[in-house]
Amino acid sequence: MTMRVLVVCIPQAGHLTPLLPLASALAEQGDEVVVASGPDVADTVTTAGLRFAAAASGPAQWFPALSKRIQGVPGDGLPAARILPYLVPRLFGEIAATDMIDDVLDAARALDAHLVVYDPVAFAGQLRTFGLNVREVRRETAISIWPPILQQPEPGALTMRPTPLPAARNLADRH
Repeated sequence: MTMRVLVVCIPQAGHLTPLLPLASALAEQGDEVVVASGPDVADTVTTAGLRFAAAASGPAQWFPALSKRIQGVPGDGLPAARILPYLVPRLFGEIAATDMIDDVLDAARALDAHLVVYDPVAFAGQLRTFGLNVREVRRETAISIWPPILQQPEPGALTMRPTPLPAARNLADRH
């Protein structure tokens, strides 16, 4: 049976590159694979022989949006140990997920995906949160950042919880 697989990632090389071997192996065995991400990685995806679905604007727009929201420089003045616990929920859990979700849902529905493989901070890939009956795999792309974030939530920040994230629940209400 051919699987239809949607790969969802943040549109940066460090998020896409670790997913390409798996996506390519799935495509080589005959599965239908679509990568949903921002336009900054479209050429890399298509050069790898995979289909691309535009989903998100990308970090060049996300950081200014976060700066505007917090009225300052994201993470400015925080000690190094607090940067990830501060940025991940705000930048990826709020700004990026909101930017990506409509396009990711459209891509999943158009593909009629059986499986979603997502980058650990591409929270829009958690499609069961949005009522789609699809299996999900969070594909770690580096050393896991979750334990420090789980143990050190920034006061007042969204904490990294099992699906659904609070931001994802708010987005899910729209769909």
